[in-house]
Amino acid sequence: MDDTIRAIWYISLEPKTDWLLGLQKKKDHWEINYRFRYYNSDDPFDKDDTKNWYGGTFSKNMAETEVIEKLRMMFSVLQTKSGEKGYELIRGTGSFDDFLDEFKTLPFVHMSDPMNKEEFEEYEKTGDMPAQTNT
Repeated sequence: MDDTIRAIWYISLEPKTDWLLGLQKKKDHWEINYRFRYYNSDDPFDKDDTKNWYGGTFSKNMAETEVIEKLRMMFSVLQTKSGEKGYELIRGTGSFDDFLDEFKTLPFVHMSDPMNKEEFEEYEKTGDMPAQTNT
């Protein structure tokens, strides 16, 4: 995740499955990256969870509001199918740091130690949590 992030959606689909999507504004297009996560256990830090990642793009000519509306329609299908409310976080005019701060407060984000920006970006790339410290 970096300064190009515009929105995130998350929903629990089954007791051991969830879905997460991020929308980014790139120089010449809108980009989405999303994943389905299949939990191996109830431990949110379980490295044996399976994460299947997918991506797509929208034309740069589409307005941000139009892209968000299309993604909201996709999200509403998942809400209907799962019966869950899910979470939507839209950046709007706020800074990346403000967006990241709000993201870290969402109930599906699990952290035992606060992550700094670099650790969070590494987590987004690899799906692996940073090494935990024992105090």
